[in-house]
Amino acid sequence: MKSAMMTPDLLPGVELAMVFAERKCPELKGIKHAWCDECDAAHDQEPRQLSHTYHRPKTICWARAITDQAVEHQIGICLHEYGHLLAGDCGSVVDDEAGADLAVLDRMGVEIRYVGPHELQTVELGDLS
Repeated sequence: MKSAMMTPDLLPGVELAMVFAERKCPELKGIKHAWCDECDAAHDQEPRQLSHTYHRPKTICWARAITDQAVEHQIGICLHEYGHLLAGDCGSVVDDEAGADLAVLDRMGVEIRYVGPHELQTVELGDLS
């Protein structure tokens, strides 16, 4: 599938992460997912930069290169971005990279791991139960 023919929320990993995150944290319902030219440009400069939050209201922005990543990476990156939104909203966790991962662990029970040459976020699929 070509990224121009679908929105990021239809990618298998992003869709799985959305369903899981919304079940664990209903306040995340309504978060949108969108392709983002700024995210594409950031990815061109730094290959590990595939998404970001706080650029558009209630939206996770995606670089089109996410389509080249394995489902486990798509899920891990998406949950990490949800973690930023949770950390920023709850105020009990610092909203930085570690804080986003901690918010996911605390609120969803999933540990985000970093693997590969670009240290991309990933999850164990079995953790999404």
